[in-house]
Amino acid sequence: MTQVPGGGRFPDMKATEQAQRAFSGARMFAARKAKDMTRRALAKALDDTVTERTIARYEAGERGACPDVNMSLRIAKALGVEMEDLLQ
Repeated sequence: MTQVPGGGRFPDMKATEQAQRAFSGARMFAARKAKDMTRRALAKALDDTVTERTIARYEAGERGACPDVNMSLRIAKALGVEMEDLLQ
């Protein structure tokens, strides 16, 4: 965490980037399948803030398609797993 003027704190960008790089689409896919959930159902569980296509891109590990830390947490919660379960 980094101290900012006014006493607030926010995550270090380096740590955030490392968490994003460690995200495993294959683990997300496996967790979704284990829960017998479709991409559509996952999108609905995420309040349609991402599309089925975006979920497919995350799972495929497409270049440039990686959820940010907040979305990773939301995905983990929707799948009923810990965020660490979605990291490589």
